[in-house]
Amino acid sequence: MTRSQRRGDIQGLRAIAVVIVVLFHSMGAFPGGFVGVDVFFVISGFVITNSLRNELERSGSIDLGRFYVRRVRRLLPALTAMLAVVLLVSTWLSPIGGLRITVRTGVAAVFFNANNYLALVTKGYFDPSQEHNALLHTWSLSVEEQFYFAFPILLLIGWRISRRSVAGLSVTMVAIAIPSFWLNLKLSAGTPGEQDWAFYLAPARAWEFAVGGLLALAAAHIATHPRLTTRVATALGAAGIGGLTIILFAFDEQTRFPGTAVLYPVVATLAVLIAGIVDPNNPISQALSISPMQWLGDLSYGWYLWHWPAIVMAAAVAPSIPLLRPVGALVAIVPAIISLYLIENPIRLRVAVPGWKTVRLAVVCLGVPLLCASASESSTNRAVDSVTLSAFGPHVDRELGCEVDMLNTDQCSWDNNSDDTVVLIGDSQAGHLVEGLVVAAEEANVNLRVATRGGCPFVDLVIMHGDRADERCADFVDSSLEQLDGLAPSRVILSSASDRYIEETDSYLVDPETGEEAKTAVEKAELWTTAFERTVEKVTSTGIPVSVVHPVPRFGQWDVRGCAYATLKLNADSCATDEPRVAALAFRERAMDAESALNEDDMVRTVDLFDVLCPGTTCRTSDNGRWRNVDSFHITVDQSVALAPALEEAVTVDP
Repeated sequence: MTRSQRRGDIQGLRAIAVVIVVLFHSMGAFPGGFVGVDVFFVISGFVITNSLRNELERSGSIDLGRFYVRRVRRLLPALTAMLAVVLLVSTWLSPIGGLRITVRTGVAAVFFNANNYLALVTKGYFDPSQEHNALLHTWSLSVEEQFYFAFPILLLIGWRISRRSVAGLSVTMVAIAIPSFWLNLKLSAGTPGEQDWAFYLAPARAWEFAVGGLLALAAAHIATHPRLTTRVATALGAAGIGGLTIILFAFDEQTRFPGTAVLYPVVATLAVLIAGIVDPNNPISQALSISPMQWLGDLSYGWYLWHWPAIVMAAAVAPSIPLLRPVGALVAIVPAIISLYLIENPIRLRVAVPGWKTVRLAVVCLGVPLLCASASESSTNRAVDSVTLSAFGPHVDRELGCEVDMLNTDQCSWDNNSDDTVVLIGDSQAGHLVEGLVVAAEEANVNLRVATRGGCPFVDLVIMHGDRADERCADFVDSSLEQLDGLAPSRVILSSASDRYIEETDSYLVDPETGEEAKTAVEKAELWTTAFERTVEKVTSTGIPVSVVHPVPRFGQWDVRGCAYATLKLNADSCATDEPRVAALAFRERAMDAESALNEDDMVRTVDLFDVLCPGTTCRTSDNGRWRNVDSFHITVDQSVALAPALEEAVTVDP
């Protein structure tokens, strides 16, 4: 489709897609704004199939070399410019917690493999830690590039097998779409790791491109269908735009996605495209074709490239100013404009460019980011080591992998040649106490063993995320009880972010024995009280006493690892935050009531670190230059060691 032949409504739809993605990333204005990427996928399938079909019907074949040359000229130069700049400045301006993964994602993006890399090394697109990765957004670009590589080959094979039949092309599309959609459903219904693959994996996303392609193949028939009138086109366009609008508010990070939910943005996009096929002059298509929408559609690729790094870096440089996220998104329009007029258009709109020059361009586009990544990697390592060596580094339970293997793993045990062994069990709230407990156990002359699993409290409840049960947490509780039965320790220490599970809305609780559901904070507190008492009783009934360490002060959604290295060096105080003591106490009040209900049991001892961590009227994440917290509810390694005297009560074994 040439520039003069292109459909204005498609450019307008691209404009809508990029706007909702940018607003989702910068302001959270539309909780379902991540579906803008799916709009892009369907459009790409439609546009590329239309172009390739025209070529097949005109020449009887596809000039693969020419096709790939056009893709290189269209995509690589702008991507290279963005990667080079981000990699060069990331050491100073990107969040300290995301420096290494930003560099490695950039390298993967150079080879069109960022999606697979992120699926392997992260806990999912919506994991909060991914906000520190300034190149997270390149996953979708890699999916598109993988599509561009494979799709014309598959289409050419289908054309030749079917003896140059459009019907054969349609069969090819169906042959791509059905197994791809099945894979999406299968992975989306699986474990959290499999769900990440459903989100990132190109074969699980290919059907979105294929249905766009099927529409392109059917376009001629649709355009001449006698029953499809302007009124129908208007209704379809309105339904499509209205459907996308509803999705923006109906979907959020808890929606199981892609799964069946992705059908909604895909169908809505198809409806808008069909409207433009039936009658390009319908009011919806005309509204999408106005000049500002065309300009923004032209800018969509560049703005998408630059918006996320700009948002991440703006927030990292001044984390105490939330307004900088949308400011960063707006400022990203500047490099996007420069990219469009000085890089994208001058290169891609040249009428004839020798193939060897494009090969040379591709080599440069691959080599420049790799050189920048190499330079950034060495400076990043120095920055990370200098800042995180003790203060912000991972706690020892994570470094050693202390997940439920109390009996068989020596690295998660500290032997003080004692006849008494104390076992620590819990989620990451237990994990951040390990360094202090190691010191306290040595002082108390007891052995220490550790079993932790992030996001999994030691309580007999099912944690639900949307409609998905966290099966690994049930396994954690069962395995821990089994291990305790064999180990028979002198005392068990339990600690978890009980306040978070009770107060926050990203999950709800189900009692596995009664099936009772708890979704409000009040309901969850009541259910937690019952289930926690039941779980602790399973331990104490065997004669093992229990220490319960209450939750530490909470600081909203703060995370110092979201602060830029430059800011930490030049003005570290601006990276800290505080919380009124009254507010911090109020957040954990229900959790305290639930855990303190055990105080009447002689076998249970409770330990509260709150006054040590928040000695004044205001709780602070740092104290005279020493960091107490690494994020909103985890203390630093240094602070954990400093808590050793306060933790001696938890490890002391009664005579």
